Amino acid sequence: MEKREAFIFIAQPSREKELWSKRNKLEVSKYNIDESFKELISLFKGYKKDITIWKDYDRNKIETYIKKFNRLIYNYISASYSILGHLENFYKNEDNLELKKLINKEKRKLEEDKKISFIKGIRNLIQHHRFPLTIANGFGFKNKRIIYPKFCLNKKDLMLFNGWNEIAKNYLKKLPKEINLEPIIRYQNEKINNLYNIIYKKITKIFCKEISTYEEALRHF
Repeated sequence: MEKREAFIFIAQPSREKELWSKRNKLEVSKYNIDESFKELISLFKGYKKDITIWKDYDRNKIETYIKKFNRLIYNYISASYSILGHLENFYKNEDNLELKKLINKEKRKLEEDKKISFIKGIRNLIQHHRFPLTIANGFGFKNKRIIYPKFCLNKKDLMLFNGWNEIAKNYLKKLPKEINLEPIIRYQNEKINNLYNIIYKKITKIFCKEISTYEEALRHF
C-alpha cells in the first residue's frame, strides 16, 4: 500500500478502521484499570510504611488517607466494571458466534465467583448509596508477630446494605468483622487481567486480516 493510498484508506470509513478502533478502545480501558490499580496499591503500600501517623497518632492524616482510599477504590472498581462492559459490547455488534460464546463463558465465571460478586456489591453500594465505613488500622502485635496497618471495611456496616446478590451475601457472612480489602482487590485484578488477555487475543486472531490491513496503512505515518 502506497502512502497516498494509505492516506485515503485511513481517512474513509471502513470495516478495517472500525475493528481497529474498537480494539484500540479496549486497550484504553485496560490502561485505565491498570493505572487505577497502581494508584490504589501505591496507597496501600504508602499507608503501611507511614509510621509517622502512629508516632503521634495524627488523626487528620488518617482521615486524609481514608478519603484517598475511598476515592481510589471507587475509581478502580468503576474502571474494572467498565472494561467488562466494553468487552461485552464488542461482540454485540459483531456477527461472530465464537467470540460471543467465549465472552459469555468467561463472564459467567466471574458472575459465579464469590469474591468478584462481593466487589460488585461494593461498587453498587458506593455508586448508588454511600461509601462504606472504612477502618484505618494501625501497627500492632499478635502472637509476637507485627501486624501492619491496613484499610478494612466494617462487616456490620456492610450487612446493612440490601443490594447484595446471594453469592456475595453468603461470602460476606463468612468474612471477619473487619474485612481487609487489599487481597480481594488483588484477586479481582488478576481475574480481570486474565479475562482481558484471553478475549483480546481472540479478537486479534478472529479479525487478524482486517486489523493488520489498517495497521499496515498506519505505518506510513
